[in-house]
Amino acid sequence: MASNGETKAHRFLKQAALHWAKAQRYSVVAPEIRVPLSSYRADVAAYRPQRPADAEATLGQTAIFECKQSRADFLKDAQATLPSVERLAQLRRRRVRIEQLLGMHYPSLRCGDSLFPEYESVDCVRMEHLTWQRINRDIQILENRVHHKTKFEKLARYQCANLLYLVTPPGLVDPSEVCTAWGLLEVAQLTAEASDSVEALPVQCHLAKKPQWIEAEPKTRLDLLQRLAASASTRLQSATEQVDTVLKGSEIIA
Repeated sequence: MASNGETKAHRFLKQAALHWAKAQRYSVVAPEIRVPLSSYRADVAAYRPQRPADAEATLGQTAIFECKQSRADFLKDAQATLPSVERLAQLRRRRVRIEQLLGMHYPSLRCGDSLFPEYESVDCVRMEHLTWQRINRDIQILENRVHHKTKFEKLARYQCANLLYLVTPPGLVDPSEVCTAWGLLEVAQLTAEASDSVEALPVQCHLAKKPQWIEAEPKTRLDLLQRLAASASTRLQSATEQVDTVLKGSEIIA
């Protein structure tokens, strides 16, 4: 486990994505970049300049890479929103109907919290109605899925970048399981010793599924490029400060 809580396996996948992006002529690449139009942070983001066809400058294309080291890690972000929302609405309607019937047949369950009987809530927990309990449990699961487990689908729908890539070890997911707009990049695993020096090693990557092109707005692409530039500036400043600290220490010793 890395000092910041990141595992070696996840760090290895990020480094592999960085190498692959550079090999695909993405000249501006950085890890841990906040994604425009969302609250998410991409494991790796990249920008590839577009050669202008005429004298005018042309904004290039952007890409986002999400690294998943385990099956559970993939599934927590792979749920689709629309089917969950539709199913959630069905379950909520059914729960309301059950509560109405129970309140009608068991008046003692009414909570008396409204002047109008049709708006009174019903304490189904006290009755331990099995069907109501099952539906309520399914509703809680779907609500959690809709609000917390839709990262892949949302990044595609928000059009945060031109290309989206899922980065995994080989065989972790089937290409058919990957969100429609996303590509699947499989990274050959290395030994534990080799993964520690991944930056100096050629990493084999296989594009198992091509991503769909997303017409991200120029403003969004420019926003991502600016965030990449800011990240590079911060890392350069940090590296400069470390060098200055070492030089000052050497002067003191001398």
